Amino acid sequence: MDEQGADLRHVVGLLRRQLGVIAVAVVAALAIALVALTSMPTLYTGTTLIMVDPARRALIEPEAQSTGAMSESWRVDSELEILKSDAVLLAVVLAEDLTAHPEFNRAGSSPQAAVAALRSALSAQREGLTSVISVSVTSRDPETAAQLANGVAEAYIGMQSQEKAQSAIAASDVIDARLASARDAVTEARSALDAAIESQRPVPRRLLDLANLLAAERLASVDPEDASVVEADPPEEVAPAPALDGLETTLVAAELHFRTLIERQTALDLQSEFQLADSRIVSAALVPVTPSAPNRGVVLAVALLSGLGIGVGLAFAREAYVGGVTSGSQLAAATRRSVLSVIPEQKRGADHLARLIVDQPLSRYGEAIRRTRMGLDRAFAAAGDAADGPGRVVLVSSARHGEGKSLTALALGRSYALAGRKTLLIDCDVRNPTIHALLDGAGGQGASDALVPSAVPAALGAMLMADIETGMSVVVSTHPSEMASEELLSGSDFSRLMAAAVENFDIVILDGPAVGESADALHLARFADAVLMVVRWAHTPQSEVRQALAQLADAVPPGASLVMVLNRARGHGAGSDNKQRLMRNGLRPLRRWGREVRSRQ
Repeated sequence: MDEQGADLRHVVGLLRRQLGVIAVAVVAALAIALVALTSMPTLYTGTTLIMVDPARRALIEPEAQSTGAMSESWRVDSELEILKSDAVLLAVVLAEDLTAHPEFNRAGSSPQAAVAALRSALSAQREGLTSVISVSVTSRDPETAAQLANGVAEAYIGMQSQEKAQSAIAASDVIDARLASARDAVTEARSALDAAIESQRPVPRRLLDLANLLAAERLASVDPEDASVVEADPPEEVAPAPALDGLETTLVAAELHFRTLIERQTALDLQSEFQLADSRIVSAALVPVTPSAPNRGVVLAVALLSGLGIGVGLAFAREAYVGGVTSGSQLAAATRRSVLSVIPEQKRGADHLARLIVDQPLSRYGEAIRRTRMGLDRAFAAAGDAADGPGRVVLVSSARHGEGKSLTALALGRSYALAGRKTLLIDCDVRNPTIHALLDGAGGQGASDALVPSAVPAALGAMLMADIETGMSVVVSTHPSEMASEELLSGSDFSRLMAAAVENFDIVILDGPAVGESADALHLARFADAVLMVVRWAHTPQSEVRQALAQLADAVPPGASLVMVLNRARGHGAGSDNKQRLMRNGLRPLRRWGREVRSRQ
C-alpha cells in the first residue's frame, strides 16, 4: 500500500512539475481546433423518415398477407439498398438538375459525377429493428439539404410504384397471350357439343309412317322370285353419338378458364393504372435551422482530450528523456535516492561562489552546503563509521560535464573545514582539472604529476597546499594529464596516496570526473565511503542520472552511500524558506530538514 501511495504521489508530482508542458499541449490542440473550425464549411442536414410496409399491397387488393419477422427484416434491408442505388440517385440528379449545381458537380456536367457527390452527401439507415428508414442529405444550403432529402424519398417511392406497375403490365401481357388459346378452346368445345346434340335428335312420327307405307308398296309390286329384292342387304347400323355429359363438362371448364383470364387481365390493367407503393413518407424533411457540422462542442472536447493526452505523454517523455530535474522531490522520486539539499542558483561568478560559504555563511547557498554536509554525516553514522576511526572519503561526481561538481566539492570541503574537521580536497579530474582555477590559480605538484610512473614518488605532504580561507588541505592539478587517466587512478601509487590521506585526515573529498564521460569516476568509487552525485537543475535528463547512479552503485564498496544534491536551482532556497525567514528563525529549516532525513532513513 505504501508503494502504491508513493507511485501515485510520484505521478501527481510529475504532472505538477510538467504542468506547463501539458498546458502548452492543450492550448496548441485547442488553437488547431479553432483554426480548423474557421476553415471548415458550415453544413446542414435534412432528414426524411420512410415507413416500409413489408407486405406488398395493391390499391384494388388492399388485403395483404402477413409475413414472418425474418422475412420482414430482409424486406426492409432490401428496400434500404434499393434506396441507395444508382437508379434512385440518378433520378434525383435529373429531377433536381444537380448537374448544374456547383456543390454536387465540381468535375463538370457529368451525371455520374453528380451521382457520386450526392452519394457522399447521403446517409440512409434503418432505425434499429423497426421498419423505418431515415434518409439524410448534408449540404451547405439548408433548403437544398431538405429538398434533396425529400427528393430522394419521393424518387424511391415513385420508382417503387413504377416497378409495381410495370410488373402488372408484364403480367397482363402474358395473360393476353394465353387468352387466344383459351378462346379457341371454348369455341371447339361448343362446336363439339352442338354436333353431338344434332346427331341424337329423334325422327317425327309422320315421317316414320310414310316410310313404312312406301316400303310395303314396294314389296307388293316385286316378283316373289326376285331374290335381289327379297334378299336385299339390311341397312347399316348408325354409330351412337358421343355422350353429352362429357362435352358439357369440357365446355364449362374452358369457359371458366377463359373468364378467369379475362378477370385477371382486367385487374392487372387496373393495377398498372392505380398502383399503391409499399413505402410512404411519415415525416418529411424540414429546412434545418442549426448546422449539423462542424459540431463545435464535440470538436473542442476532442481537441481538449487530445491535448491532455498528448500533454501527459510529452510530460512523461520530457521527465524521463528530454527535460531535466526541477525539484528535489522529483529527483528523489526518479532515482529512489536521498536528496540532501537543493543548492540555489547564484547570479555571480564562480570565484564569488567559491568564497560565498566563507563570506556569507548564512546565505541560502551556505545553508544548502551545510545541509549537504549534515546529510553526509548522517549517512556515515548510519553506516556505523566510528567518529575516531579512519577518515571518510567522499567522491563528488556527476552524470555529465558542466553540472557544477567541482564548485560543490570545494564548498563542501570548506564547510567541513569551517566545522573544525581536518579536511583534504583532491582534484582527481586529471583530464579537466578545475580546483586550481577556483583557488585563484594556485599550483604545485599535483596528483597527475606525482602519479606518473617515471616520476619520483612524492610523499603526500609534498603535494599539499593550504586553503588560506579555511585552512583546508588541497591537492590540485594545474594541467590535464598527458597519460591515460585510467593508469594513474588504478595504479598502486594512487592507492598508497589514498591510504595516507585516510590515515591523516578526517574527511577526504575527491573531485572526480563525470561518470558519463570516462570510467575514472568508477575507479575512484572504489575508495569512497559516500558518493555525492551533483545534478544540475533542468539540465541533466533523468535517464542519464539513473544510468550514472547504476554504474556507481556497482563500483562502490558494500555499505557506501549514494546521495545527491540538486544544483543551480532557479527560484529555490534552502528547503522552502527564503533568506529572510532563515535569518529570522535561525536553524529551524535545518531541524525540519533533519526530521525529513530521519524519515527517509
